[in-house]
Amino acid sequence: MLKNYFKIALRNFAKSKLYSFINIFGLSVGIACCILLLLFVRHEWSFDNFHEKSDRLFRVIVSENYVKRGLNEMSYMPLPAGRTLAAEYPEVEAYARFLEWDAVLENQGNTHRENIRFTDAAFFEMFSFPLLQGSSEQVFASPNSIVITPALAKKYFGEGDPLGEFVQIDFGLGETQSCQVTGVISPPPANSSITYSALMSIPAYPYFERKRDHWTNFNGSTIVLLKDSEHQKTLVEKMPAFVKTYWGEFIDKQISRGQFVDEAEPMKLRFQPIQDIHLDTDVAFSSEPVSNPRYSYILGGIAFLVLLIASINFTTLAIGRSADRAREVGMRKVLGAVRRQLIAQFWGESLLLCLIALVLGVGLAELLLPVFNELAETQLLIDYQVQGVAILFLGAILFLTGLIAGGYPALFLSRFQAIAVLKQQTRSGSSMKNRVIKGLVVLQFSLSIFLIVCTILMAEQLRYISNKSLGFDTSQIVVIPTQSESRGEDLMNLLRNSLSDSPEVLSISGTSSSFNRGWSYNGFKHEGKEYASFVYKVDPDYLKTLDIELIEGRDFRKDSPAERTDAIIVNEAFLNELEWQLPVVGKQLTGWPDDDNSVGPNIVGVVKDYHFRSLHHEIMPVMLIMDPEWPISHILVKLQSENFQANISKLEASWQTIAPDLPFEFSFLSDDIDSQYRLEARWSKIVGYSASLAILLGSLGLFGLVTLSTQNRTKEIGIRKVLGAPIFSILRLISSDFLKLVTLANIAAWPAAAIAMNTWLSGFVYRIDIAWWPFVLAALIALFIALSAIFWQALRAALANPVNSLRYE
Repeated sequence: MLKNYFKIALRNFAKSKLYSFINIFGLSVGIACCILLLLFVRHEWSFDNFHEKSDRLFRVIVSENYVKRGLNEMSYMPLPAGRTLAAEYPEVEAYARFLEWDAVLENQGNTHRENIRFTDAAFFEMFSFPLLQGSSEQVFASPNSIVITPALAKKYFGEGDPLGEFVQIDFGLGETQSCQVTGVISPPPANSSITYSALMSIPAYPYFERKRDHWTNFNGSTIVLLKDSEHQKTLVEKMPAFVKTYWGEFIDKQISRGQFVDEAEPMKLRFQPIQDIHLDTDVAFSSEPVSNPRYSYILGGIAFLVLLIASINFTTLAIGRSADRAREVGMRKVLGAVRRQLIAQFWGESLLLCLIALVLGVGLAELLLPVFNELAETQLLIDYQVQGVAILFLGAILFLTGLIAGGYPALFLSRFQAIAVLKQQTRSGSSMKNRVIKGLVVLQFSLSIFLIVCTILMAEQLRYISNKSLGFDTSQIVVIPTQSESRGEDLMNLLRNSLSDSPEVLSISGTSSSFNRGWSYNGFKHEGKEYASFVYKVDPDYLKTLDIELIEGRDFRKDSPAERTDAIIVNEAFLNELEWQLPVVGKQLTGWPDDDNSVGPNIVGVVKDYHFRSLHHEIMPVMLIMDPEWPISHILVKLQSENFQANISKLEASWQTIAPDLPFEFSFLSDDIDSQYRLEARWSKIVGYSASLAILLGSLGLFGLVTLSTQNRTKEIGIRKVLGAPIFSILRLISSDFLKLVTLANIAAWPAAAIAMNTWLSGFVYRIDIAWWPFVLAALIALFIALSAIFWQALRAALANPVNSLRYE
C-alpha cells in the first residue's frame, strides 16, 4: 500500500512539474535561509556559555547618576576593587582584572604591533581557555612572562617550540623589555567576549604602580567568580556599604560640584552575568565588545517570515489545486477506496514533498554558508550534533506545514460523494474565490512589502550617513599609528622634515587619538562648577590638514612655545556646555588641567562643530590642546590623489628611515570613518538579500496561483471571447482580483514597516525622516511583481483559441 502511495505521489509530482518545482524550490530556499539566519542568531546568544563556571562568573558594573547625563553604566573599574571585594566578602572566590595595551613585539628582526591583555593569575582558574603548554600556576610567576596563542607563536618563532623563548616588547614609553614565553594558550572561540592574542600578568601593565591603589581611576574591567550563583543577590545588598566606604568622599565631592544627583545611591554596583555581556547595551561604556540584541530579533523575525512565505506558497497552491483532483477522488471511490485511504494519500504526498524540500534546504544551506559567513563577517559552521535540534525543529515546522497544506484535499475532498464528483457538481470555480487563499496571498505580499520598505529605508539611512558633511575633510588622508607614546611627536616632526620637499604630501599633522581610534573624556572645574569635555592633543597643522572651519579667533601658532600650555581651541558645543556666547577669544579656562589651577589656558579659537564621533552620538564639547605632557599617537598625512600607491610606498620608505625599529602601518581616514557603520551596513545587506528572497518566493507563488486561476476559468474566458470580449478585458478580468489583494497587502504592511523602521532609526542621533516615497516605491515594486507574474498567463489565456477553451474539461 505504501509503495503504491509513493508511486502515485511521484506521478503527481511529474504531472504537475510547475507546482512541484514552486513548492520544493520555495520551501528549500526558505529552509536554507532559516538555517543560516538562525545559526547566526544562535551564535549571538551563545556568547560565553562555554565556560564551565559560567553560572558563577559576573562582571562588576558601576552606575553613576549624573545631573545632566542621567544614569550612566560602565564596566570600567578601579584596579583595587577586585582584590578588595575578594578580601572582604566571602561570597567572592576569585577575581580577574583586565587591561590592554598596544605594544610592538620583536624577535630576530620580526616586528609587529600586537594587542596585549593584562590579567590576574586566577584567569586560568576562572575561565575555560585551555592552556596548551605551560603550567597555569607558573605562567605568571614573573612580571616579564608572556602567554601567547599558537598563531602568535608561529608568527614569531615559526614551527619551533616557543616555550622558554624571548620576545622584546616596546610599550612606547622609551624602554624595551625582554619577556619570556611561559605558556601557549588556545585562542578564544568566536563566541567569547574576552579576546586575546597575548596575555601578561597585570603587574606588568605600564602604569600599574600608579593605579594599583587609585579608587577614582576607572579603567579596565573586573570579573569575579562567586562561590555560588545565588550569592549575587546577597552581594548586591552589601554593595551600598562598600560604595560608601571606598567612594564616599568622591561621591560627596561630585554632589557638591553639581555632577551627581543628590539622592539615594547616586553611585552603585551591580554584578552582570558573563553570558549577558555581549547583548547588554545598557552598559554605555564597555571594555568588551557589545552587540545590539535588536538585530538578533530582526534576523530571527526575517527567518520566520521567509519560511512563512514559502509555507504560504505551499498551502495556497495545495488548496488551489485541490479542486483539480476532485475527479481523481471520485474515481478512487468508485474503485473502492475508503476515506481514510484518501486522507493518507493526500497527507503522504504533502509530507513527502516537505521531506524532499528539507533535505535540499539543508544542502543549500551548506552550499551558501561560505557566502553568508563573508556577508555576516563570521566563521559559522553547521554542526549537526549541535544544530541538529534546530534542524529537527524546522522539520517539525515543515511536518505541520505539510499537514495543513494537505489538510484541505485530505479532509474536504475525501468526503465528497463519488457520483457528485464525477458529475462535476463540486467545482468551486476560480481558486481566488476561496477566502483562505485570499487571506494567505494578502499576508504573503504584506510580508514582502514590509521587507522592501525596511530595505529601502535602511539603505537611505546609510546613504545619509555616507553623504552627510562631518565638518572636516576625510579624503586623501592617511592615518599612521606612531607605535610609541614617548616618541610620537618626534616621529611626526621627523616624518614632516623627511617629506618636506615632496610635492605629493600636502600636509602632515598629529593627534592623541584619531577618529574611531580612541578618545579621552575629561572633567574639569571652572568657576566653581563641574564640566566635562573630549580632549585631543593636536599640532598646529591639525585644522589645516582636516579643513576644520574656524568661526572665531585663530589657529595655534607654530613659533610660540608658550601656546603649548597657554592656548586651547574649543568647538561650539563647548560654548553651549559652559553657556558662553561669542565672542569668547581671550577667555581663560580655570580648573584645567588641574582643579587647583586658578589661571588656566586662554581660548584662542572656536571651530564649527564637527563629528569627531559617529553619527550615533550627538556632538559633544571638545577641546584641542598642545600640552607637551600628552602624546601624539597618530600621524595624519594628506596626499595628492594622483598615483596614490606610489605615494604610500614613499611614506613607507620614509618611515623605515626615521623609525626602522617600528612597523609601518596605515589606514585611510575615510575607511576609519566608514568602519563605524560596518554593523549597520552588514545588517542592511542581510535584510536586503532576505527581502529579495521573500519577493522571489512571493512571485513564484503568485505565478502558480494565476496559472491555477486561469485554468479554472478557461471555459469562462472562451465564452467571453466568443461574445466579443477584447484582450484587454480578459487581462483585466484575470488580474483585478490579484491587484485588489496587493492593495490590501500595502495597507496592512505600511504601518508595521513605519513602526519597525522608526524603532531602528532611533539608534541614530542624526537620522533621516521617514518619508512617504519608500512606501509608494514598495507598493509599485509589489505591483510590478504581481503584474509580471499575472501578465504571461493572462495574455496566454486571452490569446487562446476559444474553440479549444470551450472544449476544455
